[in-house]
Amino acid sequence: MWRAQDISEALNLFYTGSDGTGFSIDSRSLKAGEIFVALPGEHVHGVQFLKHAFEKGASAALCPLDTVCSFPLPLIKVPDPMQALRQLAAYRRKQFCGTVLGVTGSMGKTTVKEGLRHLLAEKGAYASAASFNNHLGLPLSLTNLPLESTFGIFELGTNHPGEILDLVSLLKPQVSILTALSPAHIGHFGNMQAIEKEKSFIFQNASLGVLSEDYKKVMDPYWIDRNCQNILFYGPQTPIQIQEVIPLNEGCQVLCQMYDLTFSYSLTSCAPHWVANSLILVATLYGLFQDPLEVARLSQRLETFFPLKGRGLRRFFLKKGVWVVDESYNAAPGAMLACLKAFEKEPGRKILFLGQMGELGDHSQALHNSLIEPMTSIQPAHTFLIGPAFEGVAQRLKTPTTFAPSVKELKKNFLQTLCKGDVILVKGSFSSQVSVALQWLEEEEKSLEL
Repeated sequence: MWRAQDISEALNLFYTGSDGTGFSIDSRSLKAGEIFVALPGEHVHGVQFLKHAFEKGASAALCPLDTVCSFPLPLIKVPDPMQALRQLAAYRRKQFCGTVLGVTGSMGKTTVKEGLRHLLAEKGAYASAASFNNHLGLPLSLTNLPLESTFGIFELGTNHPGEILDLVSLLKPQVSILTALSPAHIGHFGNMQAIEKEKSFIFQNASLGVLSEDYKKVMDPYWIDRNCQNILFYGPQTPIQIQEVIPLNEGCQVLCQMYDLTFSYSLTSCAPHWVANSLILVATLYGLFQDPLEVARLSQRLETFFPLKGRGLRRFFLKKGVWVVDESYNAAPGAMLACLKAFEKEPGRKILFLGQMGELGDHSQALHNSLIEPMTSIQPAHTFLIGPAFEGVAQRLKTPTTFAPSVKELKKNFLQTLCKGDVILVKGSFSSQVSVALQWLEEEEKSLEL
């Protein structure tokens, strides 16, 4: 809840209008009682949607000074709504008395964030929505942090130098978690060392840093400057490690060693990156509670934590009789390799539907070429490659392959290629729009219903 008094103090103005239950930047998803934030968009300014927000039940609107409203919606007028949103977020952070966790990395951020939300639900955990991890998403998520929560869990993303430090200065996480690193957005950073340095800012002034022992040497040059009080490593040479992974009919069982305690937990996926993320989760739990028995108890909740939409969710489409592994949200080079490695173990006839990886700069062709070997190892019945960066790869593959500069050209060919029992991996950068493959299959399902 945001009282009018809190809003006035946060923004250093005099506001006597309605209280708000939270903030929203999208009138379509706004819930009654929320305050609508009118921000400039790519094509139109948010003030154009004030009427829609009012009709949806907005309690007020945060908007530019020159905003005029002909209906009874209280207006909070400020010089810069985006800066005001950040001020509100900083105010909420000062109010919050619980523990704030920040998660960054090149891949696995959202899965780890959602996994922590799932594991800590009984203790009162709030987590940022979707992948709200940038200069807009993080402030919005912070403003909606319930003060009664015990834990606030947020992910931080970057595609340009300086962004992580800026986000950390706002979030001020007490517990900072680094997931796996890869050359994501390397076109904007130049090299892996610059990416590693950027990600190291997640540990700035943290009480605890959690990371794999694989990154110990990588982070060594930065620890003194980052002023992180305690560091918890996990991995094969540490007291927190995975001893064995036992495949099951669905998912797997993981045997974990945590200091003197050995315990097991079940996962809904046996993909190597899913198993690796589970170790990040249990290590973070240990960092929070310092109690292996409590970690073992909470880890049992992983048996009901499933891959997310766009990040490994498995879907069955009845009309075509095919399974889709939906990894369509995005594709860093490391994530693409991890998914291909996991997909190789899938039974049955396999189809690859892959979009090019973005923001790789001069490294793009080499990183796309590095996928040829893992794609070949899968022995797919057919491979669909989308985007100019994949053209050379398509020419070098010796398995049946269809290349297209854009995804819209592939619908007919893709649907005609599918056979009952196929398993399809859909993955690519968000800009490659590979998720339309699922839309095509959904359209087929609707025709079946008719």
